[in-house]
This record gives sequence, C-alpha cells and structure tokens, in this order.
Amino acid sequence: MKKYLVCLPLLWVFVLSSPAAGKSDPEQWGRIMDVAHKFTWYPRENLLDLLERYTLEFGCGLDVYCASMVERMTGGRTFPDGVIDPGAFVSGNPRESYYRLAMGQFSLYLAGGNPVHLTNAQLVMSPLANRISLPRFQFWDCLIRAHAGLIERNREKFMSSVFDIWQNIILKQEAEKLLTDTAFAGDLPYLYENLASLVMQKGVIDAGLTGLDPLSVIILDIKDRLSLGTGYKNWVQAIAERLNGLKSDNCNLNFAVEIVEGVSSRHDFEDATDQKSLETAYANTTKYFVRAANSAKTGKGKSAVLTLRIGFAHYALQRMIDGDAAMADSARFADLPGEAASLTREALELYRSLATPRIQAGDFKKHGFFSEENYIEAMHQLWDAAAKLLVVRSDYRRTKGARGKASNFGLIEKPLTDYLTLFEEYAVRDQAVVPDNAYFLAAYVSGELAGLYRKAASNSSDILINDLAMARQLQSIEIYPLEMYGILYLANQAVQERRINMYLKYACGVASLFRGLNMDTDTISAGSEFSEIPVMIKTVLPDLIDHAPVLVEFLDDPDESGEPLVRKALVMSALLAKTGKKRGQEIAEGLLSAVAGRRFPGPAGNTHVVLRDVLPEDFYDAAESISERDYAATGTKLTYMLYGTISHEVHAFIRKMFYKISYPDHIYPRLMDQSGTWRPIFE
Repeated sequence: MKKYLVCLPLLWVFVLSSPAAGKSDPEQWGRIMDVAHKFTWYPRENLLDLLERYTLEFGCGLDVYCASMVERMTGGRTFPDGVIDPGAFVSGNPRESYYRLAMGQFSLYLAGGNPVHLTNAQLVMSPLANRISLPRFQFWDCLIRAHAGLIERNREKFMSSVFDIWQNIILKQEAEKLLTDTAFAGDLPYLYENLASLVMQKGVIDAGLTGLDPLSVIILDIKDRLSLGTGYKNWVQAIAERLNGLKSDNCNLNFAVEIVEGVSSRHDFEDATDQKSLETAYANTTKYFVRAANSAKTGKGKSAVLTLRIGFAHYALQRMIDGDAAMADSARFADLPGEAASLTREALELYRSLATPRIQAGDFKKHGFFSEENYIEAMHQLWDAAAKLLVVRSDYRRTKGARGKASNFGLIEKPLTDYLTLFEEYAVRDQAVVPDNAYFLAAYVSGELAGLYRKAASNSSDILINDLAMARQLQSIEIYPLEMYGILYLANQAVQERRINMYLKYACGVASLFRGLNMDTDTISAGSEFSEIPVMIKTVLPDLIDHAPVLVEFLDDPDESGEPLVRKALVMSALLAKTGKKRGQEIAEGLLSAVAGRRFPGPAGNTHVVLRDVLPEDFYDAAESISERDYAATGTKLTYMLYGTISHEVHAFIRKMFYKISYPDHIYPRLMDQSGTWRPIFE
C-alpha cells in the first residue's frame, strides 16, 4: 500500500484555531473528534503521527481527554476493567459528548489495537440509538460494527456492515448531495477513503479475513469516486485492475489485494541495498504472494500468482549470482535455491495439469479462463517463467557450487534436464500451449548441458559423458543453428576425441536436413534485419557444419572468441568450398592458415582490409561476400534478445523450422538414443 499512498497532511485545515503549544487543553480534542471521519482512514503509522502532534499541540493525549470525558459524564465513576458501563452515564449529557467520547475511544482503538477501546466505542454509542437514523451516527455505528466483525472473525457481520455503509449511507448521501449539499454529504470523499481502508487494509491485509469476493463490486464502484490527492485512489485502481483480466482470479478481492501488496513489496526489495531492508522486503513479498496463492480459486489465478512468484525468485537468485553482498551475508537467503526448486516443481505440476487435451479442447473455461486466447497466454507465461527459473537455478549452482565435484554437476544438470523433459513431453508435436520461445530455450539449455558434460568429461573416463556432450550439442545446433559457436564446439570435440565418423554421420546429417528444407519466410517480415536467416540456414550453415572439423584445426587462438571468430570461420568455410572445387589441399590449407592467423575486427563489414592482405584476387570476392553480409544480428545480440522475449519473428521461424522435419526424422534423438539416456546422469 505504501507504494500508492503519498504523504498525508495534518488536520490543520480542519481546525480554525488552536491554543499555544504546551498549554494543556483537553477540550481541543473534542473539535478534532467532530471530524474524525477525516482521519480514521489513515494507515496506523500516519494516525499515530497525527495524534502525537496534536498531543504536543494540546498539552495532553487523546487518552487523557477520554478519561476526563468519562469522569464528567459518569459523575466520577471508575471502571477497573476499563470497560465503560452505559448505565453509569448521568442524565443531561449533551449528545455531542457521547459522540466525541465514542470517536475518541474508536480512534484509540485504531491507533493501538486494544479491543477494549472498540467495545467502549460501541457502548458509548448505545445511548444514541434513537439518533441512529441520522447519517453521521449511522455511519459510525456501521463502521464500528464492521471492526467488531473483524475482531470476532465474523465474515458475515463484517460484510453486512460494509454493505450497510455503501448502500444505506454513502449511496444515499450521494443522492442527497444532488438535491442539497448537506455538511455530511459534502464529506463524501472521506467516507470513500474510510470504506477503502476498511475493506482492503483492515479487512484483507490486517485481519486476513478470507472470502471477501462479494465486496469486489464496491471496490470496482468506488475506484472512480476517490478524489483526495493524498488518499487511496492509486491503490484502489491497482487492485481494481487485478479483479479482472489475465492476472486476476476473477473478482477474487483477497487475491487482488494480496497480489498488489506483493508486487509493491517486490519493488521495495528491488530498491533495497542494506541487509535488513532486503530481508524485510523479501519476507513481505513472499508473505503476500503465498497468501494470494492460498486465496486463488481458479487455474487462472493459480497460474498468475505462481508466475509472479517464480519471477521474483528468479530476480532474487540472479541478484545472488551477481554477487549482492547484503544477500550473501544473510542467513535468510541461504534457502533461496531450495525455495526456487520448490517453485519450479509446483509450476511444472500446474502446467501439466492445465495442459491436458480436455482442457485445451475447451475445458479451460472451467478453470477461470475467459477465452482460449486468455488461456494460451497464461500457459505461455507460466512455461517461460518456469524455464527461466530452471536456467538460473543451474547457473547459480555453476557459479556458487564447489568446483569439480560430481555432486555439484548434478545440481547444475538437473534443472536443465527438467526443462528438456518438459520440451520433449509437449513440443515434439505442435501445440498452442507451447510458446514460441520454447524451441530457442531448448537449444540454449542443450548447449549449456553440452558444456557441462564437456567439462565433466575432462575428469572422467566414462565415455557416456562424452556421448552426451555431443548429443546435447547436436540438439542445440539442430533446433537453433544460429548459435554457430556450438558448431565449432561440436567439431572440436569430435576432432579431439578422434570421432570424426560420428560427426560425419550425425552433424553432417543435420547439414543435409537444412539443405533440403523448404524455408518458408512468412514468419519474418519483409525488410526485417533478420531476412538473411532462412537463406543462411539453408546454404551457409550447412557448409560451416561440413567444414568445421577442418576449420577447428586452424582456429586455435585462445584470445579470440564471439562474433569475430564465428565470422572468421564463415569466411574460411567459404574459402574451403571454393578451393575444394578449384585447387588442391595444399593451397586450401595455405589460405586457411593465412586467414586464421589474422585477428578479425568486431563489426561486420570491416574485414576487407584483412582479406585484401592475405587472399589472392580470385578468392577475395567469395570471402568478402560472406564477411560483409550482416550476420552480426544472428550472433550474441540476437541470442540475448531472444532469451528475453516470449514472442519474436525469429522465435516463430525457429518453431516452424522445427516442425518442417517430422520428429522421428530429427537427428539429435538418434544420437541421444545411442548414448542410452535422456535423464540426468549425475543424480
């Protein structure tokens, strides 16, 4: 809430004059109690601040004023248990005295939470029963009863009192204001604030009363009536937005309030830098998101809050990976990796439960989704959130775990294989519930696994690990060949392990598949910076795959990597293709050595000087045609962009390309089958 409520003013505007500070004058509190509705909606910390300032101004506290009023109105009676006996009031007390004392007791209750003060407020109001038809007294009677319902945890009593305030007081006062601008009708802006505070702050957040869905109609109705610049308007509107739509639980008020509070606390966490603030914000975010999860009644609501929880865990875990010192020094965050693991398990379970054929066929409406589009979008967001958290969990173990230990290899491996299991379960056939970026992510995760297995293989004699490194790298290339570094990794492993025949069988089989594809370009818009991709996959990359075992023999500069190295490999591949037809092996090797020995600059198109220096004229044009094409968009920049998006024209293209080949005809499953396992091997 604090994200939406701005600094509140004191009530100097409500008091025409006040005595000099320091002079004790309890009666001044009476004038403040006459306008109690103008501050009883304040958050407790603001109310305490206001009462403290008036205590300094009047020379005594509100409790002193109430005690003096009780003494005067009862003729000096005392009440040892603190509960006022209405029968003890002497006759002749002005009506305003009862009203002011009741408001004083109620204000003390709001500030301190002592239920005796709330009981006293009710008891003091009882002699005014014959005045209950007056709007002002009726408002306070209902408001006090609503608070009593909260203490008693009586949902029906609370909601009945809230509806009484709305229907029998506020709506009537709105109609009254149209006819004659009475004093109380003129205070409607404050009545709205009291109602908003009562329902959302007191009912949902403070009391945690559940099942308040019927009150959502009031929040939706009141959101455009709030007008105080220092009030709850922004907060109410944020909650109203969470009552409907994709991120809602369909008018579930508790869910909406708790989600908004959780998001607000997450913002606090993102802004925090010291350990205490981080721990407090993390605890609050977790608390409200868990409460929202417990409040959710539909599959849509469960999916929405779980997606938010996963996103928060992802952010917090990434912050630890990035070396946040305040988090590293806190014992509170030691369990974060385990909490993230629990969330991903929950997410995968929920996804599978919502992705059944029956639900996809139309039963999604029974789970709270308004339309198929609404359902599909929620499923895509849940998939993406779970996938990204699996990746960051693996990355955390890779960066923070004990280096070289098999147990740590297992912690790195398991989240990645969990994602690929999900992929093989749902993406081997085209289903709307699978997002476009699922294919890129599968390639990314496969590449990460291949790197893990290559590292593990250096300390192991188990050939299975080497096989899996090749199989997962092949999978990465076959699904997303634009990560050309993977082609060089695969070829280098084959050369180092003297398994060129395996490379020729499987990797060159992928190259043949690419050459034979009918590359539809309808997913990539005309004039797009990615328009080269279809041609590149069909022509350039197959040549690179075929030539890579030769190229890696020359590309041995340990300081060169990234796009310059890939562009150099593409140029060398083009040269090898040309010399293979015109010249002998000796000439080819000489050209490759000459190119490999030169450092390529970063931006594409700036390599002509290098090439002019080392290539004969009849080879220059072929090499230049490769080096000057804008392949930078297919490198690291594109990888980062695709990782961060669910939908993109390149995602759509990669997805469509995946289904151009029937799943049994894909190459990587054959190599995976030959390795003998699709499951984690370090468990």
